[in-house]
Amino acid sequence: MIKAVFFDLDGTLIEFKLDVRSAKEEVVRVIRSMIPEAREFDYGQSYFTMLDEVRRISDEETYLKARSAVFKVLDRFEEKAAKEATLRKGALETLSTLRSHGKMVALLTNSGKKAVDNILEKFDIRKYFDIVLTRDDLKFMKPSPEGIYNLLSFFKVKADECVTVGDGVIDIIPSRIAKIKTVVVVGGYTPIERLIQENPDYIIHSLEELLPLITSS
Repeated sequence: MIKAVFFDLDGTLIEFKLDVRSAKEEVVRVIRSMIPEAREFDYGQSYFTMLDEVRRISDEETYLKARSAVFKVLDRFEEKAAKEATLRKGALETLSTLRSHGKMVALLTNSGKKAVDNILEKFDIRKYFDIVLTRDDLKFMKPSPEGIYNLLSFFKVKADECVTVGDGVIDIIPSRIAKIKTVVVVGGYTPIERLIQENPDYIIHSLEELLPLITSS
């Protein structure tokens, strides 16, 4: 029986028009200014991967300073995008129905606390979540499984009693590590062909398709 549902935010519950290319270009400039020996970065890499490289080649103090600087850049881009964000079709109904069925619901996102707080207030959806974890609440972002392990501990549930709902590869990887079933929603940042390659447990095309999967469990 599914007792808890762990949602991603950007591309899953909301349409988030983040200027990813410009954000990554600025992040790379910031990292290079602080750590000149940093190698060439692939703009297809996640921020997690970039910071992991920084952690590998620098001392802890330098890494933490770089991490803080990178997060400030991302906060600025995300807060701008939050103003233009819209809810994905079926998001409110899905969250409300899950709560009415007694499911525990969490939000686990790589976005920063400032933008997430703005979005939750804007759409009045904080009330649907038992807990919200942003990148500011964790040592490592997705695809690290740290956030999922924290949620399992918080809810005191087993992996087979939970499901994650996201729109990208970085949602599938930590779920697989934690042995939690994954539902991916098509239409986010990641093309469906790439999602299929990662072999998630379920692929859906709208949030309305989620409820039968969970409420019947």
